[in-house]
Amino acid sequence: MANMSEHFHNFSSDDENFSLEELVALIQQAPDGWFEDDQPPTRPSAEELITRGHEELKAYQSNPSPEALNKAIAHYKQAVELNPKLAEGYTHLARALWQQGSISLENTLHYCELAIQNEPDNPLHYLTTTHFLAEAAEYQHIHRVIGLAELTAKTCHQHGLLATIHWAGLGYGLKGVHYAITKNEPITVFNHHVAATFRHSVLALSTLPYQWANYGLQSPPAANTTQAAATATVLPFAKPGHTIGEEITPTPTTEDTNEPTTPTPAAPSSLKALFSGMVTHLATLVPNTQHQQALLHWAHKQHPEHRPTLEKLAHCYHTNGSTTDAKACFEHLSLLYPNCAEYHAQYGLLLAKQSHYPMAIDELQQALSIQPGKFEWLFELGQLQIDAQEYLAALVSLKEAKKQHPHHPLILSNMAYVLFKLNDMEGAITCYEEALIHGTDPQWKSAVAQTLGALLYQFEEDMDAAFDAFSLALKLDINNTDARTMMAELLFELGDFEEALSHYETLHTQDPLNVDTLSHMGYILWQMDSNDEAVAVYKAALAIDSENAVIYNNMGVVVLDELMDGQQSAPMFENALKYNPNYTLAAFNLGRALELIGNRQEAANAYGNALNLHDLNPEMDKVDIEDRLHNLFRV
Repeated sequence: MANMSEHFHNFSSDDENFSLEELVALIQQAPDGWFEDDQPPTRPSAEELITRGHEELKAYQSNPSPEALNKAIAHYKQAVELNPKLAEGYTHLARALWQQGSISLENTLHYCELAIQNEPDNPLHYLTTTHFLAEAAEYQHIHRVIGLAELTAKTCHQHGLLATIHWAGLGYGLKGVHYAITKNEPITVFNHHVAATFRHSVLALSTLPYQWANYGLQSPPAANTTQAAATATVLPFAKPGHTIGEEITPTPTTEDTNEPTTPTPAAPSSLKALFSGMVTHLATLVPNTQHQQALLHWAHKQHPEHRPTLEKLAHCYHTNGSTTDAKACFEHLSLLYPNCAEYHAQYGLLLAKQSHYPMAIDELQQALSIQPGKFEWLFELGQLQIDAQEYLAALVSLKEAKKQHPHHPLILSNMAYVLFKLNDMEGAITCYEEALIHGTDPQWKSAVAQTLGALLYQFEEDMDAAFDAFSLALKLDINNTDARTMMAELLFELGDFEEALSHYETLHTQDPLNVDTLSHMGYILWQMDSNDEAVAVYKAALAIDSENAVIYNNMGVVVLDELMDGQQSAPMFENALKYNPNYTLAAFNLGRALELIGNRQEAANAYGNALNLHDLNPEMDKVDIEDRLHNLFRV
């Protein structure tokens, strides 16, 4: 390039004849860079291009415009073209291209790899890589890369960057847990994310004094949303005045006061308790009960005596049906905190579910000794004492509960049962009647009325009162089959065969395969002299239960005594003995059938068999058998 003197060799400031127009023309003809006076034009360095790219990207972020983003990308591209070894150029270019949407995730990660290859000791390249790994949901790889970022930051003594790395690791770990939950990953994968999350938690909190949380995160470790989310998740468990990693004295804020600040002594920190609490809190947010249980189990392993974790783990086990594990948790809690009544009560109830009644009763009594008079525990204790057949003790517990709720229907019905077991029939009847007055659930009241009716019918023999009770039970619940069955039995005993048969027919409609119902129907039809119908019903019962010895015998009796057909009835009695060889009555009836058709020797054998069976199964008067046998050969 010609220098300035050569270009202007005809120009002189002393030349008065040189016009301004000629000067302008001369300048317009001058080549670029004439003013540098023989120096070649300079180009920006790769580092300067990176700076210009940052400025354009910053402008784009404050006022998004494609032009600014395009300029930033152009600067970054020029930088890496100018210096292919400039590692930060690759990471910045990757971020800008990804923001523009003009690059695939795979190529983005490739740029990050180039950055790491050219500058393997820079933790920021690893941290950038984790961002794109998160976009790819490669959370297990993130944990490895974060570890490398942590290692390089320590090697390079970039301790200020460690906080950012640790908190980013915690944020990604939490995302990994969430991803495992939403994708319903196997428990092993889920546990991997949990363990990694709380490893990063330890590191993160070791760089963050607790008082930052107390003052509204005035000095957060970093200002991105991932770390802010991690901070919000973890810091609620931090206690004022604590720090992890070193003991410090937090300084209260003086923003709204002119008083001098007074340092607050730092309380001793418990890292295990803190992180068990964190996991326990996280578990409450997990909908999958398997994952929830895995979380709590992990927390419990870290700190076996952490109270909130043990509590929630016990309830989680119980919800998931792991009664033995739940019981072990509450046992542990009751030993750790012997003065906590709730733990003794919960432990006792779980012992009861496994039918360990004496131990369960002891634990509930222990709970009540600490917190006397609690209605729920008194009620449960009474139930347990009933199950253990400790009726006097149960009555005491239920009476204590009744003092608090005098008209509680369940207390009244349980007391009625206990009084019945103690042979206080009058007291039992009174309590059942009172329970009916105060109960509200129709089905429950129906069951109580049926029980009251059974007591009146079977023990008090008060048929009218029993009839009223059964009627009430059926009015309250038309599908109460037990009440209908007992009503049918009562009506039969009262001689009202038609009404009894009507109830049995209703029962048969409700349960057509109930053989006992058909057997009762057959018997009533026989009593009503409807013998053919009785036989038909018995045959229908045998079609359901072809090996029912009682029905064979009863049908044989109808055919023998009402139809006077020994020939047809004998095989029926034989079948009864086939399916019940110890059936004394069937052997006797077989003798009668054989005697009727003239087979006296075979009849004698049948009567002899009945006599032998009588000693084993005395179903009838032995004299009746002996008389039939004696009269068999009388001339």
